[in-house]
Amino acid sequence: MNSKRKQEKPTIADIQQRLEREFDRLISDLAFCGEFLSRDYLRLPKANEYDKAIVSANQIYHSCEECAVITTARLWDERGDEMSLCKVKREHASILGEQSKLTSSFVERWYKNYDDLFLSDIKNSLLVYRDEELGHNLIDSGKRRKSEKLRDLGTQGERSFNAKNGQILDYCEKSARLLFMTVATFEKARWPIEEWEAQFAKVMSENREFHGCLLEKLK
Repeated sequence: MNSKRKQEKPTIADIQQRLEREFDRLISDLAFCGEFLSRDYLRLPKANEYDKAIVSANQIYHSCEECAVITTARLWDERGDEMSLCKVKREHASILGEQSKLTSSFVERWYKNYDDLFLSDIKNSLLVYRDEELGHNLIDSGKRRKSEKLRDLGTQGERSFNAKNGQILDYCEKSARLLFMTVATFEKARWPIEEWEAQFAKVMSENREFHGCLLEKLK
């Protein structure tokens, strides 16, 4: 192993830039999924399965869904070298900036949202699904072996993960909200931090409108 590389550590700027990029990826994937799912004329098997454009849209949807799951799973990796929400929790003050610019209500809300998502059973199912089906393709995820709720849910390739697609996408969107709340504290934000929810809704709406323009052409 390269000893120099082993000693490398990301700067606060590195972490902030990575989290901003992760948000851009996640919001785009979730926006496409939301627009696709809102259109019955696109969804197989009801849609025209012989229309190549419709089939392509379905394939793009499944790709965006998988990318959203993988990105969200990265956000909840607990390894020390991951630029994740867990790392933000561990180094809260240095990553989010001076506490003097954050109101107590904002900080309390951030911690509550974090704890609700971190302790969610959906998170465990999502991480196992990433490990075994999408990202690492492990025979048995370490998280499965540690979780009694996930231990005996079938053989590989035929397993359930204690979560439906809708629950997973909902968890991904809640994680995106917390991620946006996090990046809202960085110096690039040009609006009051307390307005983060309205700003998140605006960004999501803009992304959905962008994808919707394309999907409308497939009617």
